[in-house]
Amino acid sequence: MFKNDKVKIYWSGYNEIQTSDWTLLYDNPKTLFDELDNQKSNNIDKKSNIFLCPAVRNHTKNTLVIRNPSKQHIKIKKIEGKPMVIPDNYNMLPSKVVRLENLENQILVQLFNSYIFFSEDENVNMTLTSPYFSKTPHIKYGAIVPGKFNIGKWFRNINLEFNLWKNISELIIEKGEPIAYINFDTEKEIELVRFDLNSKLIQFSKASAASPRWLPFATLKDRYKLFKQNRVRDLVLKEIKNQVI
Repeated sequence: MFKNDKVKIYWSGYNEIQTSDWTLLYDNPKTLFDELDNQKSNNIDKKSNIFLCPAVRNHTKNTLVIRNPSKQHIKIKKIEGKPMVIPDNYNMLPSKVVRLENLENQILVQLFNSYIFFSEDENVNMTLTSPYFSKTPHIKYGAIVPGKFNIGKWFRNINLEFNLWKNISELIIEKGEPIAYINFDTEKEIELVRFDLNSKLIQFSKASAASPRWLPFATLKDRYKLFKQNRVRDLVLKEIKNQVI
């Protein structure tokens, strides 16, 4: 069961393309618990009610459902041997092939709508996964690349990057379709607080994302230590609080 105290999780849409502002397309995400609660049967016996199970209840209350804001039909074609996104009428939002395939004949494509999260509590791990408990037609084309790091000890954006299945060269996602889950590993109840991302915070996040280049052999634990030791955590938290909506 959750403890009585809460933990503040600050969040924002992440857009480093300064010529465009996609704030309008970032709805406040709901928890998986709230989404499932709206679908509950009216005649659940207490003995078989999964919502009364602490393991299910606590996990779903700390899991956000990320939904696609606008229909996207992403087509990819190899040009001079390099896979590239081909624009069409259903691909008005920016997406791109971000890196060479990591699995044989499986293209990696990134959607425009990145997110960023930061915890007031230093001990909150965030895990990004596919939406395993939602109906998701896009899964026949590919799945979100999963990841995990501590959002109280590190500040960087979460890219929605899809690994397409072998020999697939398109990705269709309907408007409103769940595309990812974000789980916060904490025994506390989460309180989502939205902030407005500014250029200063973008620079902090870019420095974190670029750390493999200037700390090539450092573990995440080493980077977490520097982040706190050099007072970057304090600077980030102070700036976020100034930007709370």
